Amino acid sequence: MSKNENSNLDYIIKVIVVLLLLIPFIFGYNIKYLFATSFTLFKLGIILFGIIFLAVVGYYLIPTLFTSYHLEKMKEHEVIMAFLKKDYDVLYKGFLFSMILEELIFRFYIGTTLIQYIDVILILIISGIIFSFYHFHIWFGFKNVRILGAYLFFSFLLGIFNMYVLFELGLIFCIILHYLIVLMCYWRLFKIVRIRF
Repeated sequence: MSKNENSNLDYIIKVIVVLLLLIPFIFGYNIKYLFATSFTLFKLGIILFGIIFLAVVGYYLIPTLFTSYHLEKMKEHEVIMAFLKKDYDVLYKGFLFSMILEELIFRFYIGTTLIQYIDVILILIISGIIFSFYHFHIWFGFKNVRILGAYLFFSFLLGIFNMYVLFELGLIFCIILHYLIVLMCYWRLFKIVRIRF
């Protein structure tokens, strides 16, 4: 199977899984978590602080951890490769659907189930831990401890933040913020990779 056929198959599988995960919405499962129900300036301040904090960590701190060796390895990442090749299909096919899947599974289903049994603060921490562990798959692509550590650290912070966003602004904003924050981080890495190589 060619790389293009494999990419199309991945995309089709992601679309099918997203559609399957959306079935409970038809029956009204936790529909209240789709959009914000109440909103205050304090909550907006926390969310803006979280966005700025993650942007600083992702834009400035994470790239400083990578040497030329790590950046050379990061060129293999599908999003950075899409920027390098100017093949933006990846950004609105595979990458976007990955964000939707992650938010449906790790925030919506886990978070809205746990909220019935435990405190919100504990759910935020659990979300960060589970989301971080999920990103252990990075090891198999790059086989580098520093790259893995950066992903685990950032995923932990993003998992906490996005769970808070889910409870305060709803799933739709959660997906949008996840996509934009992570895309910005990859854009930054792409710019560094392009300059150095």
